[in-house]
Amino acid sequence: MGGQAYLYDKAGNLKAGSTMVYNSDSISAFHVYSPRISTYGEYYAFSRADFYNGNGYTRYAGNKSPIQTLNSSTFAKTTEDSKVIEDLLSKTEYDVNDNGETYGSGLSILSIGEEPDLISAIGTNGVKGYVRAIDLTPEVSSIEEAIEANKDNGDISTIPLYDVDGTTVLGEFELVTNFELDPEKK
Repeated sequence: MGGQAYLYDKAGNLKAGSTMVYNSDSISAFHVYSPRISTYGEYYAFSRADFYNGNGYTRYAGNKSPIQTLNSSTFAKTTEDSKVIEDLLSKTEYDVNDNGETYGSGLSILSIGEEPDLISAIGTNGVKGYVRAIDLTPEVSSIEEAIEANKDNGDISTIPLYDVDGTTVLGEFELVTNFELDPEKK
């Protein structure tokens, strides 16, 4: 199985994310974390999971967490969903750019049933743009391919951050590999 963690801001923009991490051994627990954020604001946690089905992987989206308001680097409290997030969670289709690619918040996968080609994100330079879904979570078709795609714990990789056209590069988005695998207990 594989797991991936995301952190979205109150406007539905991807703010931080981990790489997809696949287990290579028998385990009893699997924890994947998004990078830590110390910037004041309101955030949602969100997850993705891939399960091997005997002929490739089936991808599932987890539910979003309650919103957390970060008031200092050590304190967060739960608040109610914003109107923006409620609207994103009730969308029935994504917008389409001039190149025929869908774009929008990755949180809308919960109401639309699939993610857009371009997912709204905040780059390392603080600019709002879009990351390609395929760059964020490359597809794998076998267990061997999944294990080979794994990064080492603590690895940092970047993917391009695009304008809504999907071709103009505005910056980059950082993915941090951060996980814990608990060996199977006997």
